[in-house]
Amino acid sequence: MARMRRSIRVLPGGLASPARRQPPLAAGCEHFRLERQGALLSQKTLEYYDGMVLPFLKWLDVEGVHRFDHLDVSHVRHYRAQLAARPGRSGRTLAPKTLLESHRAILCFLRWARREGYRTDDRILELTAPRVPDKEPTVYHIAQIRQVFSACNPDSNRGACCADPGWLRPASRRDLRVGSCGS
Repeated sequence: MARMRRSIRVLPGGLASPARRQPPLAAGCEHFRLERQGALLSQKTLEYYDGMVLPFLKWLDVEGVHRFDHLDVSHVRHYRAQLAARPGRSGRTLAPKTLLESHRAILCFLRWARREGYRTDDRILELTAPRVPDKEPTVYHIAQIRQVFSACNPDSNRGACCADPGWLRPASRRDLRVGSCGS
């Protein structure tokens, strides 16, 4: 009779306990992270994926979805709708850019899973990204511009051109380059 091998994992305190088998989604996420780490992505990028993909997987766990083949497009739509309505840390709804980042990270994970042979609903990968409105440019008052120029180079004679705001009107018609100061 062949001997049976049991897998054992060691807990942080040094105690041994029988290893529990991870659900396929969690194991897939761990493999995804290991592959990304092996591709020498920065620590910040790994934390970004953790911050975007792990909450999705926790939500799926609560919903009772533990396998890739049980995950369908309706789960992802429902998660995205809840994410869009949920208040963030500030108490306001999440910014459109945050929703877009979550969408991109989740789709990156699911594209990786499909390449690795996990069965996924192809309709998920066809979901359109959340729309992100263009941000309005920051408008500065002339007093703020003077402060910026005086802080940048207080010893320069070019700072004198900031005393006359007339240089700003022609400069606004072309690109304002650092150091040009209207000349």
